[in-house]
Amino acid sequence: MGGMSPDKPVVAEIVFKDGSVLQEVLKATSSVTEEAPLKLTPDGISIRALDLSEVSMVDIAIPTHVAAEFRVEKAESLSIKSDDFLEFYKGHIEEQTRLTFEPGRLVVYIGGEEGTRFEVPIFQPESKELPLPKISYKTTFKTDLKFLRDVIDKGKAMTDRVEIKIEDNSVKLVVASETKSYSRTLREQTGSLRDASLEENVSAKYDLKKLYQIISSFQPQGDVTLFFGKDLPLKISAELRDGIQINYYLASMIEA
Repeated sequence: MGGMSPDKPVVAEIVFKDGSVLQEVLKATSSVTEEAPLKLTPDGISIRALDLSEVSMVDIAIPTHVAAEFRVEKAESLSIKSDDFLEFYKGHIEEQTRLTFEPGRLVVYIGGEEGTRFEVPIFQPESKELPLPKISYKTTFKTDLKFLRDVIDKGKAMTDRVEIKIEDNSVKLVVASETKSYSRTLREQTGSLRDASLEENVSAKYDLKKLYQIISSFQPQGDVTLFFGKDLPLKISAELRDGIQINYYLASMIEA
């Protein structure tokens, strides 16, 4: 523990061979919330948070094997502002990163003892533990995120919503204004749809801006799995890397 002041007991210490994994996790979290509520346990780190309007939720699990060293004696819940960390971490690529959690602050060492050091404040998170939505979905499928990104990109200038429809054993992603529309159809035959279990003639609409923020904030390893249904939240499930699982939930837009 070189360089630690003795008056600050260390709550937990975690070392990553490549700290950019933290960058990815905090960037993915920041599409939903500015503060990342970290739950540290001897089994790993989890982040679960709702946005202020309670329309979207992020749930991330980081197993201990992602870290080179993982010293967490007992469960601790704390929050950091993602932007604080991301701002200081900019420009550091694939460098060893040590996180030392002390009361009230997180001290970060990048690239060994003589490298970079920064500290950011730790906050107490909301006390209540967020439950995950308990939903049984009849429709679930895997696809490449690029198809959804394309449709949302085209829709940004013309509408505030994106529609997902199931028809003829395919998934249709649609954006439309009063005068224009753009859609992509995902089918198993073309390879754009995989492992699909579809409930026919079901559709739901989602907030385009919110969905854009979510899918712009992370780069999955491989396909994403989407779960959806009429008036149900859209669930996007993916692996970030190294077995880090990420789930997003986005409430559907209920038509008046």
